[in-house]
Amino acid sequence: KKEKLMIAQSDDSNVPNRKTYIIKGSKDYLSIADVINDRPVNNNHKQPDLKLLLQYPKAKTEDNSPKYPLVVLVPSSQGLEFLDEVKTARDFRKLGYATLLVYSFKARQVGGDAAEIGVSINSPTVAVDAMLALKEMGKVKSIDSNRTALYGASKGSLSVEETMIDAISTHRQLPTFKVLLSENSNMCFDWSKMPLNKNIKLVVFTGGDDDSGTLSECLERTAIFKEKGYDIEHINYEGAAHRFILDHKSRKRTDGIGYSKCEWLFNSDGEQGYRVKSTGVTTFPKNRQEIKKTITKCLNRGIEYGGTKEFRKRFFDDAHRIMQTVFQE
Repeated sequence: KKEKLMIAQSDDSNVPNRKTYIIKGSKDYLSIADVINDRPVNNNHKQPDLKLLLQYPKAKTEDNSPKYPLVVLVPSSQGLEFLDEVKTARDFRKLGYATLLVYSFKARQVGGDAAEIGVSINSPTVAVDAMLALKEMGKVKSIDSNRTALYGASKGSLSVEETMIDAISTHRQLPTFKVLLSENSNMCFDWSKMPLNKNIKLVVFTGGDDDSGTLSECLERTAIFKEKGYDIEHINYEGAAHRFILDHKSRKRTDGIGYSKCEWLFNSDGEQGYRVKSTGVTTFPKNRQEIKKTITKCLNRGIEYGGTKEFRKRFFDDAHRIMQTVFQE
């Protein structure tokens, strides 16, 4: 017998387990500075139709909670994939969270390796998508807007962390998340060069064997954030690789792209760039053409990739514990 979804004291208590929304997504932005100053790529102010998929957990009949906490998930560079973000959303629902998948890449018909070299959309665009999605969820009576988290991995982790930058939400009058779950690939920008929201908790998850970036730079950034009074928690799993919550044994992936040859830069104007460690050459690209010409100096082929059931379980245990603590404050 099929179980009915029960949402007590909610005007939309008869909603199905899943619902699709279509909203206007972000304009296409290259950098945080462009978001703040509303300078879209090629001066194109068009906003694409963006698909959002909201799914509820199977409700327990004894649970009289009128609203669900929400975890929003944004894509990595490959886009939303079944064995990746879709499966991750399912496991969040098992813990009692409603989930929302944001189809940023599908809306713009991009994704795959092209996204790694700046051909397709950049992380600030997805950051704004996530905040626009959260604004839409504020209209849904079965969602508790006071208990929201944003998850992203690899390139998606940059989008997650960028939503902490005050100027994005204030200039665009967009809501912010309570918790940011950043499955970071050891690519840590010092976003605190600009003011950040001190009411947001950033949780950075890294893998000790993730050679797509440099762990020491993430540790240094964690110390900087703490010194400035920002709420950051950094959890490093020794022995874990890139995308460590994916449920297969870690291995060397020869087609994987890493960025450990560069140091990642961010200035007080919101511009993002990189310094090649071997030469000291620094670039703050102004357009995608410049990224394509210069980013290759940062790239290395072949990274430790994938995870184990143990690391996946540890991630969900830690993420759930932290969200429950923050949501109860």
